[in-house]
Amino acid sequence: MSDVLQDAARRREARSRKPEPVGRNRQRVAAVSLPLAGAFSFYLWFGSPAWVTPTMPDPISPETAEAGLRVAMYFEAQKIENFRRDSGRLPDTMEEMGSAPGEMTYSVVDARTYQLTGQSRGVTLTFNSDQAITQFVGDALDRLGIGQRP
Repeated sequence: MSDVLQDAARRREARSRKPEPVGRNRQRVAAVSLPLAGAFSFYLWFGSPAWVTPTMPDPISPETAEAGLRVAMYFEAQKIENFRRDSGRLPDTMEEMGSAPGEMTYSVVDARTYQLTGQSRGVTLTFNSDQAITQFVGDALDRLGIGQRP
């Protein structure tokens, strides 16, 4: 019976206590966070920090575009030669070897010769398979900083 009386006393005491205002914690959070958010917004708007403002990459020079195209065409010529070695014939299309780069076109000249034409950033190059690939690539790998000639 004493448990029942104690429980009733606790309930009466809980009802008589004045509850804390609910909004008081929200007011404290708002009082701290709103000025911080305002200061940060001011900094972003007027400070224009470098980590927010996107920077454009340096433009690619025509020489670099030409060297990059030569290297890409070298790799495509290697894929064509590997196909020829494995199947004993030239591919009919570049898609026959897998994905074809959009900036290159391929055409079969005769049963042993093909032609690759590449276009990138205003530079157009043509490689005929009857010329030496190392002569076509030249020093393009060195100019791009990739390494030694193939």
